[in-house]
Amino acid sequence: MLASVLLDLASAVPTPSPSATASVAATTGQRGFFDAGIGRFLVSPGLGGLAAFLGGLLAYAAASRKSQDDREKARQDRWWETVTWVYDRALATEGGGAMPGDLALGLLEQLFDEAQTDLEVATVAGLLVIFDPQSVAENGDLDALSSEQEG
Repeated sequence: MLASVLLDLASAVPTPSPSATASVAATTGQRGFFDAGIGRFLVSPGLGGLAAFLGGLLAYAAASRKSQDDREKARQDRWWETVTWVYDRALATEGGGAMPGDLALGLLEQLFDEAQTDLEVATVAGLLVIFDPQSVAENGDLDALSSEQEG
């Protein structure tokens, strides 16, 4: 019974005409755009893989840039917290956790060396003028302190 069903199915499948077979054989010698390597690649799964790879590269670049921006923001936040802490301790009264003047100046000079933006340089230079006007008198004006940092 199974054999008769298979024979019926096989007889129901149309056979190609000789002219259709000849047409396919004739066109295989000609290479069209989609028969060439690029055209076949565009309709292959390889294009999907390439697109996924390029998407991954784009995501990596965006994540790397975001990570770099986050690290810079964290550095700036730490720097400003340190400046605020030094300033608050330098102005504190003796009983309220005051910092000795030499220590405050040393920390401000260290912060001046670590300053990376113009605002950071100007802030610490201004604080140095407030806490140690003698160093400004020795080194020149405020612009001299800033140019010293850049050089």
